[in-house]
Amino acid sequence: YVETEFPLYQFLCSLLYGIFSPADYWGRILSVAFSTGAIFGLYLLVRKYLGESVALWSALTYAILPLNIFYTRAIMPESMMLFCSISGVYFFSEWIDGGGDKNLMLSGTCIALAALLKIPALYLGLPLLWLAWRKFGRQTLLQSRLWVFSLIILLPVILWYDHAHQLYRTTGLTFGIWDYGT
Repeated sequence: YVETEFPLYQFLCSLLYGIFSPADYWGRILSVAFSTGAIFGLYLLVRKYLGESVALWSALTYAILPLNIFYTRAIMPESMMLFCSISGVYFFSEWIDGGGDKNLMLSGTCIALAALLKIPALYLGLPLLWLAWRKFGRQTLLQSRLWVFSLIILLPVILWYDHAHQLYRTTGLTFGIWDYGT
């Protein structure tokens, strides 16, 4: 037991290892799949706001960025976190444009997963707030669905990181999520 981020990516890798065989390439395939999904999600999001040409160039640029290439081939949860982040923003933008509560739930789930995988993903609150402000203006904070949406995101994150911290307090083992000055 160790204090760590939510180990969903590692769990998916272990499922692949159990179904097939324990080999590094299964983790790499998982990273490639999430990275490919992130590229497509970015294309959809950019196309929605800036058009087809800009979306193609954005997706291509994202695909060939050295850091993205590194995470695409690494057995690490970053590609999954980026996929969840981009998907969350996309589904939120769909909801803002009248896409129904299903898109809001998908967005909340994706953003929560992104933050569970890597806590800095909570910065996504800023573009989501901007999209909400664009739609609702001064009435943004009065939207009950946005408060429920925030709970969908924050409650699992708070619960998981509290659980992880309790593991640290019990075992003294940590991957340094909060660093605790050491």
